[in-house]
Amino acid sequence: MPSFHTDCNDFDAESVFTKWLYSNFIKRCHPGIIFLHSLDCDPTHDTMLMLRHLETFAKAFLNTFAVPSRVYVVPTSKPDSAIPNESLSPRLSQLETIMGALNGNGKHKWRASMFPGVFKGQPETAWSAVLLLLKGIAETETNFSHGYTALEDLVYFFFEEVWGGASNGNLDLIVMLGRIVLELTPPEHPQHCSILINLSQEVGGKVFSYVFETLAKIPTRLLHTQTGVLCNRDAQLSKFMGSPRCKQLLSSLFSFNSQQITKEITDAVSEFFEFAMLSHRWGGGEPLLRDVEGKTIYDVDATDGLEKLQTFCALALRHNFQWAWSDTCCIDKESSIELQMAIGSMFSWYRRSSLTIVYLSDVSHTGSLAKSVWFGRGWTLQELLASRTVLFYTHDWSLYMNREATNHKTDPALLEELQQATGIAKRHLTNFYPGLDDARSRLHWASRRRTTWPEDIVYSLFGIFKLNLPVLYGESVENALGRLLAEIISHSGDVSVLDWVGEPSPFHSCFPASLTPYRTVPHIQLIPSDPAQRHGLDLAKARELYNALARLPLARCVNRRLMLPSTIHPVTAVKLQGSSINPSRYTYEIHARRLRPFVVTISVDLDHNSGRYILVRPWLRKSLETRTDSDDEAVWNLLEQLEQPFNALLLEALPHNEYRRIVSDCVITARVQDLASILDSETRILGIV
Repeated sequence: MPSFHTDCNDFDAESVFTKWLYSNFIKRCHPGIIFLHSLDCDPTHDTMLMLRHLETFAKAFLNTFAVPSRVYVVPTSKPDSAIPNESLSPRLSQLETIMGALNGNGKHKWRASMFPGVFKGQPETAWSAVLLLLKGIAETETNFSHGYTALEDLVYFFFEEVWGGASNGNLDLIVMLGRIVLELTPPEHPQHCSILINLSQEVGGKVFSYVFETLAKIPTRLLHTQTGVLCNRDAQLSKFMGSPRCKQLLSSLFSFNSQQITKEITDAVSEFFEFAMLSHRWGGGEPLLRDVEGKTIYDVDATDGLEKLQTFCALALRHNFQWAWSDTCCIDKESSIELQMAIGSMFSWYRRSSLTIVYLSDVSHTGSLAKSVWFGRGWTLQELLASRTVLFYTHDWSLYMNREATNHKTDPALLEELQQATGIAKRHLTNFYPGLDDARSRLHWASRRRTTWPEDIVYSLFGIFKLNLPVLYGESVENALGRLLAEIISHSGDVSVLDWVGEPSPFHSCFPASLTPYRTVPHIQLIPSDPAQRHGLDLAKARELYNALARLPLARCVNRRLMLPSTIHPVTAVKLQGSSINPSRYTYEIHARRLRPFVVTISVDLDHNSGRYILVRPWLRKSLETRTDSDDEAVWNLLEQLEQPFNALLLEALPHNEYRRIVSDCVITARVQDLASILDSETRILGIV
């Protein structure tokens, strides 16, 4: 008689089980074997072969007829096992194959079956294995009283007293228990349905939990393309609950293992909530939320805008999407909270969409993509970059150039057109990732675009930079852009956004007043390096400079104060060059320490007291190569990098140890005097307002 243990304080497992056996088996029954097979080792390895172990076990019996033939294989794994879940599934399949080959083989004609779960130390799993073994034994017993009734009662007792809802959301355990109930209790048993309902609710909870997770990541309102009705999240959930797919999913809960169930849930929910997005240029008579809410869009008299919406939804339905979204009517623009949420989620919505339909109302069959105003609008930039699958339609809703494709982003000829029209490299068009990398290039892409509300051009970039900032309609574009640039610098330390020429912003002297200055792509003509210059240089001072630059932190903005790590070049002389034709422009020859003299034209009348001014080279730490103690190659590479011309900032000293940028009419390209002068470079963190 085996010994049993359970965590139930008021349940003496051994006495209950012993009493049950003696009361239901009239005479000694045939024994059975529970074979615990570890999945932490390869089941096909020589040391793990099941048949070998069973044959060895059988030798312990003096009488061959006394050897149990019924074998119940229970897969096991240590609770702290390092084996990943994805490795357990193939090992389970291997074990099942081995077990199948065992049946009828060997001189003892083993009859093997496999437990539908993995034992990881849970008492519930152990009890379940015992119950299923008893079922197998009972099938061979002619004197097992009351048929299966007593065994069924023990199952019920086990669920009520031992398990008692102790799964704690463990899907493996829930599935295993469900299979045990299906196998050990017939449908007519009084507790069969109640136990299954309780288990189904737990698995069903997993379904609805994933539904809620999915709904939280898609638009709050979607158009149901089959009916033309605008649905909020409650209506979307109701559609899913009443769908044949949901009923099919819930009815097959215990037909799969836990990994399969998770995949079935994921696939079913994701497939049901696939949606298409519209990208377009707003025109006249666009329907708003109040125009379509509570109505069927297919039955409403069509204006130009509503006809576009109807055609878009019908087209999405033809592409087998039952959900569609348009920025005209699927957002409550009168709610500032909802508008803020929608703008913050827009990029992710287009990224999650299964298809983005781009409607070009001003492009004909023979027209050119680049001529469409769609490429000049601000919001369409993120719609193009975020969408993985895009189809372009012309003014009569025919595919552009009649290119029958599932995704125009995979059409080489059309992709070439897109690159020419946007100035964006193909790799970004097809595989764009939001974030702060190469921030200046992203600003350049948007610099020629326009929006109806000036500040929207900045808000349309929040998703591209993966930043969540407040949307403050009514603020100036200078303020909106200033907030964006400050956030970019604070999160990444990227000082390339300071490289511009144009009108300065009242928000900050280092920021432009608009995106226009970013139209120009910075270009510096590099000079060849001469390795011979290394001879005679003070290597110790070079290492000191390397270490000083390595210690500099990233740039950041705090309360509109830019903390900028830089190398410093104090201005030593400011010389006005002749008389200017334009009285508001001044041309100066500027001399600065360790730099070659240069000429610059600015709109500021500089003080001849040159001590007020400095030229700085903003420093980005990631441009510094990693150096080992025994390798000075990174030090030499740094010197050669600092020898190259650079775009400098001209700063004016203010009280309280602060500086202000003086903007020039052209890029200030500075160059060091020679390689030796670099060794005396001064590094500092400047506070600029």
